Amino acid sequence: MKILLVDGIKSKSSMVNLGLGFLAQYIRRKFPVTIISLAYHDPENIVDASKNFDVIGFSCITEQYKDCLAVARKLKEKCPSKPIVFGGVHPTATYKTIIFKPEIDYICIGEGEVSIMKLLQYFDGSLNISEVPGLAYIDSNGELSVNAPVFIDNLDEIGMPSWDLLERDVTSDTRNVLTARGCPYRCTYCYNSTLRKMSHFTYRRRGVESVIEECKLLKCEGTKYISFSDDLFLTDRDWISKFAGMYNQEIDISFGCASRPEMVLRRIDSLCELQAAGLKDVWIGIESGNEKIRKEILNRKMSNDEIL
Repeated sequence: MKILLVDGIKSKSSMVNLGLGFLAQYIRRKFPVTIISLAYHDPENIVDASKNFDVIGFSCITEQYKDCLAVARKLKEKCPSKPIVFGGVHPTATYKTIIFKPEIDYICIGEGEVSIMKLLQYFDGSLNISEVPGLAYIDSNGELSVNAPVFIDNLDEIGMPSWDLLERDVTSDTRNVLTARGCPYRCTYCYNSTLRKMSHFTYRRRGVESVIEECKLLKCEGTKYISFSDDLFLTDRDWISKFAGMYNQEIDISFGCASRPEMVLRRIDSLCELQAAGLKDVWIGIESGNEKIRKEILNRKMSNDEIL
């Protein structure tokens, strides 16, 4: 059974869909998989390429959803019996409505590694559909059926993303790396809050050694700057300290990461360690200049003084 994963991003970039990279790494142990991006292929090419695959998956955020749906519609017109699976932040948040779209057969809710692997086992007849976690689908009565999602506690079980399958701007010397999933905070507008409401979704982080091995790979490819894509990088002082030491010795290229105003104030020691290892940029989201809006609506508790 051959799997085609379609990345909904339409603009060419040095930043890649790491979620698809991890997903491909996980399922390629048992099934051959290919990733193709809307940034590098027009819809007709993707429809034509899909003829050589048994299952088609789409990964999208909200701004990419309509484009992915349009491609899925063309696929259904050509191959109406071929299963089409949607996943990603937008399908996870809106599965109750978009599952009724005729272009979509299944939706993977939350993190897709276990869901898609089990779904493929369902397709080959070795599992019942009720045994596929994190799946939304229409049952034989025409009703929405939802299996509760599961999350992999030890991210090192997945391995590093399949960089050999990810299409990207080869002229850029910048790459993105993800060391963790989730966030310990509970901002109301964030996808992490949506996932936390569904199941035992928690903050988890890869081992330092796994992250360093990925950075080594990217450095060997000519990467000169790494953008760490974690929602919040400055968590866990022990992890940061170990990472900074290994990164400084074995990688030694510039990097940037995201944090929060109050965490920067509390983690000056960690920032100094990271700066010595090559940290050049820290991205901080303010979201609103109004403290009342931040605290009462957005659930972001930092004060104006902490921001300033």
